[in-house]
Amino acid sequence: MAATKFAIDQTQFTAFSPLDRLAPRSVIELLNHSRIDRLPPGRRLFTRGESDGETIFLLSGQLALLADGPAATIRAQTEEAHGPIGEGQPRLHTAIAHTAATVLCVDSAVLRRLLAGDEQSSRGIASANDIATDTDDRTIAPPITGPEDDAAEQADPLPPLFERLPPMHRRLLRHRMERIEVAGGTELVRQGDKCLHFDLVEHGVLQLRRRGRGGERRLVSGDAVGPEVLLAGGTRHDATVTALEDCIVLRVPRQEFLALIARHYCRRITPADLSALTASGEVTLLDLRSPAAYRRSHMPGSINFPLPLLLTAAPTLDAGRRYALAGDSIRHCAAAAFRLAQHGARTLMLYDPIKTILHQRP
Repeated sequence: MAATKFAIDQTQFTAFSPLDRLAPRSVIELLNHSRIDRLPPGRRLFTRGESDGETIFLLSGQLALLADGPAATIRAQTEEAHGPIGEGQPRLHTAIAHTAATVLCVDSAVLRRLLAGDEQSSRGIASANDIATDTDDRTIAPPITGPEDDAAEQADPLPPLFERLPPMHRRLLRHRMERIEVAGGTELVRQGDKCLHFDLVEHGVLQLRRRGRGGERRLVSGDAVGPEVLLAGGTRHDATVTALEDCIVLRVPRQEFLALIARHYCRRITPADLSALTASGEVTLLDLRSPAAYRRSHMPGSINFPLPLLLTAAPTLDAGRRYALAGDSIRHCAAAAFRLAQHGARTLMLYDPIKTILHQRP
């Protein structure tokens, strides 16, 4: 299969079954027997009757599966794309890229061996030399995990935002995060302070204030502090957050937030991917800008939902829908993505929305 090859990171494994059952050390080994390929529209991925020894997962775009009957279309980030594409050797289908598509290809024999080994071990206890790479090219040592981790999850369940992460991410977070007690009247963070952590409110009520630009709201259980700053590469908090009562906050270091949480809730798509998803009715596009900006230009079919309104009204949106977010900046999209994730909704974010999408006349 001739295709353009791209770098791969291990967090992409956890979005698919059965890859999400692998222990951290097995993921590291499988990385050496995997690759990511990007296919242009019309490129053949595999042919019916051939045996290529690969297990393939769809990361983005759409694939058409051809056999004796009508073609079936598989779309990325749907339930049907949660597992391997066109399982079975020899292949029972021919797969062709219906749109530009990105696929993850792993060696089937190596995958079977690692899955069997992990099932026989004590849930894949990691060795001290295993490492996981985060978005800053630093290293994160996976924790030694075992039955006690399962007991911990049952006795002390994580907040919903963390519980919806893949199992391996949850295990890592349990070893990385801190529980911070914040007394009423105390500042958790101050505007202008270095932004080194992601904070999630577990219990209590805090007040967020932005000096100079206005903007004030309360943060309650499940609300996040500052994810938009971290995702935009910012180094300083853009608001002061004060506890209105005794609170408990879960604190995750910046690198772990980017590697384990942000990649799950802030998935990005291209305009080409968006067009296919909106045409099929699978995604609702929300334009987060002001009504005045929306009236000047916007993508046809989008719904104007200004960010301040969304932050308040997120609980009223249909959590069963998937939403694509476009705004003035990555910060706005990230703030909306985490607010919706808090209430169970799935989101996608556009690359460079202003340049590629929002300057279209309706």
